[in-house]
Amino acid sequence: MSVDDLKNSEHRFILDGQAEVKQISPTLLAWISLPVIFIIYQGLGSVLVLFLGNPDLSVDINGTRISQGLAQLFFLILPVYLLTLLHTRQVFDYTYLKNSRLPSVAWILIPVSIVAIQPFIQTIGYAERQIPWPDQLLALRDQLEGMMKLLVTANGVTELLLIVLVVSVIPAFAEEFYFRGYLLRNFSRTHTPTVTVVLTGTLFGLFHFNLFQITGLILLGIYFSFLVWYFQSLWAGILAHFTNNFLAVMIYYLSSQMNLAVPLDDPDYSFPLAAVAVSLVLFGLLLWGLLNSGKQQPKPSGG
Repeated sequence: MSVDDLKNSEHRFILDGQAEVKQISPTLLAWISLPVIFIIYQGLGSVLVLFLGNPDLSVDINGTRISQGLAQLFFLILPVYLLTLLHTRQVFDYTYLKNSRLPSVAWILIPVSIVAIQPFIQTIGYAERQIPWPDQLLALRDQLEGMMKLLVTANGVTELLLIVLVVSVIPAFAEEFYFRGYLLRNFSRTHTPTVTVVLTGTLFGLFHFNLFQITGLILLGIYFSFLVWYFQSLWAGILAHFTNNFLAVMIYYLSSQMNLAVPLDDPDYSFPLAAVAVSLVLFGLLLWGLLNSGKQQPKPSGG
C-alpha cells in the first residue's frame, strides 16, 4: 500500500490502488482511458441503443432515449468508477464528489452564468455554420441536428420529464464524473492548474465529436473545468452542465409550445451584436461574483 497521501482543499485520502502501488503515471492512465472509455461507451452504448431503440426515431423515440440513459450509467459511470479504483478506494474524494459545500451564492450564480453566456456561445456556433463545409458534411450536420431535435422535443409534461432525465440529469453527472472527476484529478497531479483546466475542457469538447459546434463545446468545457478546480467540488461542474443541457431542452420545448419572437431553437439565428456584448459583460460580472464567493472557501490546490 502506498504511504503517500494526496491532499485537496478539504480531504485527505490514501492512494492505495494497484496503479499507485506500481507507480503508473496518473497522466498516462488518463490518456489511455480516453480510447478505452470511447470504445466502451460508443461501442457497447450503440449496441444497447440498437437493441432497445429503433433506427427510425419517429417510431420509438422513447426507447432510444432510455437506452442512451442506460448506456451512460453502465458504459460511462461504471467504467470510470473502476478506473478510479486503480488509484484509491476513496472514489468520491478522488473525484471531488465528497466536497459538496459550494458557497450558497454559487448555487445561483453558476446557473445564471450559463444562461448569460448562451448568446455568445450561440454566436460562435453561428459563425462556424458560415464555414463553406463540403456538401457531404453539411448533409451529415443536418441529419445530426434533425436527430437531436427529435430526441429533445417533448409533446407533453411526462415526455419532457423523461427528456430532462436522459439529456440533462444523467449526462451532467456521468460526463462530469469522467472529465472533471477522473481526468481533471489525474492531470492535476502532474500539470499546472492552467494546463489541467484547458486540457480537460478541450478534451471534453473533442469527445463530443461535433465538428460544427466544437469551439463552443470547448469553451464550455474549460469553464466547467475551471469551476470544479476553483471550488474543488464536482458539484460545481454538474450544476453548470445540467443547466446548459436543461436550457437546451426547455428552449426546444417552449419553441414547440408557443410562438416565440426570437427563434432560439434555430441554429441559423444570429443574435444582435448588442446582445452578445451584454452577454459577455453579464457573464464577466457573474464570474467576478463567483471568484469572490470562493474567497471564503479553502484555497484550491494545484493537484
